[in-house]
Parts: sequence; structure tokens; C-alpha cells
Amino acid sequence: MSVSPQIDTVTKASAEKREDAMAELAAGAHSATAPSGRGQFGGAMLQDFSESLRRWRVAAWLGWKDAVLPFRRTYFGPLWLVIQTTVWLVMIAVLLGPSLGQGRENYIVYVAGGMIIFQFFTGLLVDGAASFTRDAGLIQNIPNPMTLYLLRVLFKSLFLFLAQVPVLIGAYVITGVGIDWQALWAVPGLLLSTWVILGAGLALASITPRLRDIPFALNAAMRVLFFATPIFWLMDGRGLRTLAANLNPFAHLLNVVREPLLGHPVPVHSVYVCLACGAVSWVIGIILFSRARPHIASQL
Repeated sequence: MSVSPQIDTVTKASAEKREDAMAELAAGAHSATAPSGRGQFGGAMLQDFSESLRRWRVAAWLGWKDAVLPFRRTYFGPLWLVIQTTVWLVMIAVLLGPSLGQGRENYIVYVAGGMIIFQFFTGLLVDGAASFTRDAGLIQNIPNPMTLYLLRVLFKSLFLFLAQVPVLIGAYVITGVGIDWQALWAVPGLLLSTWVILGAGLALASITPRLRDIPFALNAAMRVLFFATPIFWLMDGRGLRTLAANLNPFAHLLNVVREPLLGHPVPVHSVYVCLACGAVSWVIGIILFSRARPHIASQL
């Protein structure tokens, strides 16, 4: 399945120069320098994060450019995201709905939510793993904090996610499925899932400069996980599919966001799994980033 458009496919020199110019302008607007990478274990990482949060407007601007640049000179622009997702949704609903939907009236909403949320997860994780290698030129020449580039990926993924929300709204309208206050729990669920994936992205981004195969392997793995995650098939409480879903962290990341949108309570066991996965991913990410940070620029 095609995931969110990858900015690293755009290799024109003019685009790179514009990004370099924006980063230089942003660096000049802030007198603080990037963290040195020395000091107590983990201290440099905290300083790096704090500097990145101070420059969140820079990350948001770069993320916005990353999101819209692939659509330059197209007639429909980012509307292509809506078109692509809608086509996928219609095909799944028509071809698989009768057999997998089991007559559920909210099946289209179920699939639409699953597709949009999983694409957000995929883009954030895959692009996050390649965030340092993709921005090698900026890292080697401009003293910005390293995690600024991970924050850039986060904003890009959020913009692409928001661009596809109209598909989910359209699914509600077409099916006539109501939405209640339970849907508000999708917001903290999305924050929790994003926190988990950012930790994994930080860990992978820290080792990708030395292991350049990681983004390619990760992209292939996410395509397999698309079918192993209950996006268009239902967990009926029995069988191999349900067992696979229970062992799949992405199924739990998806549940804490999508279930409230369907009017269901947030599964408590999925929250526990997400918290455990987040704790593990951030501990590993902090350790790897703290050790790799002083050497990342020389490895790019």
C-alpha cells in the first residue's frame, strides 16, 4: 500500500536550497547554539529536546513545506490524499465489506478510521527513522538541535493526517452513523500513540546513520503489518487473526484512537500495552540517542 508521500523523493537542488535557506534564517533568529553533546548521560538529550521545543515554529514550517512540496504544480494539490484514501476505502467496502464487515453499519467508518490512523503511524515511524539521514546537509552545516528534525517529521505527519480527516467525516455522513462524547477520548488516544511512535522513531533514527538499510526494511515491515493489523477486518474474539492482533502493538495503538470514534470505550488492556511499549521505546531511544548523538554528524 502507498503510504504518505516521502519528501526524500524530491531531490531538486532548488528545493534543497530553499530548505537550507529557511534553516539558516531560523538558526539566525535564535541566539542559542545547539547542545554540545557532552555532559551527564541523558543531559544532552534533554537539552536537545528543550531547544527543539523552543524552535517548534521552525519545525512546523519545515514540516508544512515537506507536506505540500510533493503536490506543487498539481491541479488538486493535497486533495490527492483525500482522493487516494477514498478510492481505497470504496474498493475495500465494495470488495471486502460483505465478507469482512459482517453487516455492521459502521464498517465504512471502521475502515476509514483504521486506514487514516495507520497511515499516520506509518509516515511518522518510517520518516522518523530517516529524519537524520535525510537532513544530513542541515545537520552538518547548521547548529540546530538534532531532535528538531524528528519534530519536523511529526508536524509533517500531522498535516498529512489532518488533510485526510475529511474522508472520515464523509464516512460518518454517508453511513449515517452517529458520533457521541466518547469520540473525545480519541484525542488522548492519539497523543498516547504518537508518544509511543516518537520514542521508537528516536531509537531508529539514532542507529540509521550507521545502518542505512533500516528505513527500507521498516517500510517493507509496515506494508506487512497493514494486513496483520485489524484495519479492514474485525477482531471477533477467536481464531488466529485475533491472536495476531493481540500480539501486534500497532493493533493496540490503533484501538486507543479508533474505538472512541466508533462510540466504544477505550480498551483498558490496549492502554496498558501502549504505556508499556512507550516506556520501552523511550528508554531505548534515550540510551541510543545519548550515545549516538556526538557521532551522528560524522556518520552522515
